Amino acid sequence: MIFPFLWAELGALTFMTVYLTQKVHMPLAEAAIVSGASGITGWMGQAFWGTFSDRVGRKFALRIVAVGWTISVLAMMLINSTLSAWLILLFWGLFRNSPYPVTYALLIDSVPAAASSGMGFMIGIAFGVAGLLVSPVAGYFIQHWGFNADYLMLAAACALTLIPMQLLHETVPSDALVRELQGRTRVQSERAS
Repeated sequence: MIFPFLWAELGALTFMTVYLTQKVHMPLAEAAIVSGASGITGWMGQAFWGTFSDRVGRKFALRIVAVGWTISVLAMMLINSTLSAWLILLFWGLFRNSPYPVTYALLIDSVPAAASSGMGFMIGIAFGVAGLLVSPVAGYFIQHWGFNADYLMLAAACALTLIPMQLLHETVPSDALVRELQGRTRVQSERAS
């Protein structure tokens, strides 16, 4: 699941400066600054979605993040001015870094004894493979079909994350489940007394 997120992130970032210089006709220095706009809101997204997943569940939060990320990558096709670039990239930042803390929490919840090595493997393999493959693939899409085709491919990668999410087991019990378990424990305690 992390692989397609990293694929989309690296695929969008790798060519964003070029996109802004060609499509919006920004000077290179300005395009480089604007292409990093998502980092401004990225930390807020991490904090918010991590906390949100603690309350409502990892899978639910990850689904919202995947949909938000897909929409924001598709919105990159609409960038046509400096203002639209800032707005769309700041919006993307709210989702861009968010699946990682939620997925790390899911991993810690699921296998606490092996969480460190699991996170290392997850990050190393997904980041390494995505980083190695996405640049030539995205470059091929851009060269042959244009930036819009590239953003469609990257958005499809984001949407694909919904498939492995279906296979995940929720590790944060819902409030209803917690109340039910507390009720069962109370009944069992009363019976034991």
